[in-house]
Amino acid sequence: NLKNIEVPRPYSPWAKCVAFQIHTFSDASNAGYGVGIYARSSADNKIFDCRLIFGKSRVIPQGKEISMPRAELVGALTAVRITKMITESLEIPISSVWFWCDSITVLRYIRSVKIRFKKWVAKRVEEIRDFAKPDLWRYVPTKLNSADLPSRGLSPRHTDRASLWFHGPAFL
Repeated sequence: NLKNIEVPRPYSPWAKCVAFQIHTFSDASNAGYGVGIYARSSADNKIFDCRLIFGKSRVIPQGKEISMPRAELVGALTAVRITKMITESLEIPISSVWFWCDSITVLRYIRSVKIRFKKWVAKRVEEIRDFAKPDLWRYVPTKLNSADLPSRGLSPRHTDRASLWFHGPAFL
């Protein structure tokens, strides 16, 4: 039921944070791709608050055949572009930025330096690496990937997963 969903708003004074991190999750499915960006903040380095600050989803156009690795790569590229925009617009010091993805193929694309890719993949991998160095990317199991929700769509009857979307996975 949608009446049970509460959207948390940032309440902590981010300017007083000791640690302010950005965590970006990306995912894709046959239906579309999604991105969830979270601010993880702490005023004392002991208690952390994690909140969704930006979310995006796009449907894959019907009639377009796109492989799953390519769809995941588009999701990762979108995540990087939006994270870059957000980090440039925030007026507080960011201690670190992390990217999370559940596609081993995309992580291999980003981390690979010896393989020559076809032009389509190479252009996207290059743009990803220009902002997000390979060591900033981490694997996250699909069950914990909050971007899995917008990439597949979330029915109002699955409000039990809303916490994952609004606060990110528990390990944050």
